Amino acid sequence: MVPPPPPVAAVPAPPPVVAAAPAVDPLRALSERIIAGVAGVQPSRLVAVFPALSPSTATAGVRASAMGDRISRAIADGIRQRLPGVDVPTFGNLQTLILQVGNRGLCDILAPEDPFFLADRIGAEVVVMGKIRPAIDDRSLRLLRLQVEYEARDLRTGASIAVAMHAYSGDDPAAAALNRELELAGEWVVGAYAPAFTPSLERELELVTYRMVRRILASAGPALAGKRLAVAPVRTETFNDLALDDFIRAFNEERRSFAQRANGWKGVDVNEQALDMGPVTLMGTSFATLRDARDRLRVLIRESRVSVSAQLSGDLTNRVAEEARRQAGAAFEVSLSIDDRREIENFIAREGRIVEETGTIDPATIAQLRTKGGEFLLVGWFACKEYCYELSGYLLDMATGQRVGAPAGGALDARLTDEIKKRF
Repeated sequence: MVPPPPPVAAVPAPPPVVAAAPAVDPLRALSERIIAGVAGVQPSRLVAVFPALSPSTATAGVRASAMGDRISRAIADGIRQRLPGVDVPTFGNLQTLILQVGNRGLCDILAPEDPFFLADRIGAEVVVMGKIRPAIDDRSLRLLRLQVEYEARDLRTGASIAVAMHAYSGDDPAAAALNRELELAGEWVVGAYAPAFTPSLERELELVTYRMVRRILASAGPALAGKRLAVAPVRTETFNDLALDDFIRAFNEERRSFAQRANGWKGVDVNEQALDMGPVTLMGTSFATLRDARDRLRVLIRESRVSVSAQLSGDLTNRVAEEARRQAGAAFEVSLSIDDRREIENFIAREGRIVEETGTIDPATIAQLRTKGGEFLLVGWFACKEYCYELSGYLLDMATGQRVGAPAGGALDARLTDEIKKRF
C-alpha cells in the first residue's frame, strides 16, 4: 500500500488590488473653497470675478495671465452653478460694466487691491480677486516658489468671506508647467499698457451723488421715518468767497449789537429796529443805516447766484434732491422748493449749525422753514481739496441745529479737475 503524500501548506490568496486614490488638484480645492464662501453669503444680484493678477516687471504694476484667467473662469462657473439667479460677469461683460457703470478703464488696475474698488463702483455685492506670485532666484533664474491666493470679499460689509491659498515649491513637477502658463498673457491688458480712459464728468457726478446720499441716509437710520427732508443749496467755491463771508459775518455782528440797544417795548421786533440804526462801517465801506448795508449784501448775494459757480450749485442741488427723493421712496418726504431754498442759503455756519440768515429774513424764519417742509436739512458742499473735487454733506435736525448721523462724501476722479475748472 502506497502511503499518502504529505500535506501541503495552503497558499494564501493574494490581497485584492485597490486603486490608488487620485491626487487632489490643489487649484480645484482652492476654487471650491472660494465658491463655497460666496454661496454661503447668498448674494442676490451681482458677483464680480476678476482675473488673478501677478507682478509686472515691465511696469512695476500688475498684469493678467493665462493661468489667472483659467482659475477665475473655473470659480465663476462654479458660482453660476451654485447661484443660478445671480449675475456673475467676467472678462468682456465685466469690462463693459467697469467702463459704463464704474466710469473707469482697465488702465485703472494698477495694484492687486484695485479690483475691490472697481467692483464697489459697479455695485457688486461680492468680489472675487486673486494674486499669483512667483519667486525667482535672481542668479540662476530658477523658480523657487509659486504662490496662488484668492479672496472673496463682501462689499456690503467689507468683510472677507473666504481666503484660499496654495504654494508650490520650485521642485514640484507641476510648478514648472504652471509657471509657463503664468508667463502667457491674459485676456485683459491692464495698467500702463491698457488703453487710456477719460472718465465722464456726468457719470462721475451721478455716482458720487448716489453714494453720498445713500451713506447720509443710512447713517441717519430711522430718524427720518415719516419726516420731511429739505435739501439746502449745495455750496460751491463762489459761495464760500472769503470777502462775502467776511461781509456776512460783520453784518451779523453789527445787527446783534444794534438789536441789544433797541427798545423792546415799542412793539416792533428789535431786529427790525436795528435795520434803521446807524451809521455803520462794514469791511471798509460806510453805510448810513444797517438797512443800507443789508441792501448791499443782497446785491452781493445776487451776483453770486448768477455766477457760473451758482449754476453749478443749482445743478448739484437738483441732483442731490432727486437722488434723495429716489432713495427715500415712501419712507419720508423730500420737500422745499427752489424758492424756499434761497431762504436757507446762509443758515450754515462753519461748525455745521443753522444760524440766522443775513438779510432777506429775520431769525424767526427757522420756524417758518419747518412749516414749509423742512424738519431735517441735508447740507452739501462741492470744493476742490488738494488735487480733486469732493462732494460732501451731512444732515441737520432743524429743531436743534445738531447733526444727525455722520457726514459723508466722495472725491471725483482727479482727471476731471481741469475739466471742472474750465467749465465752472
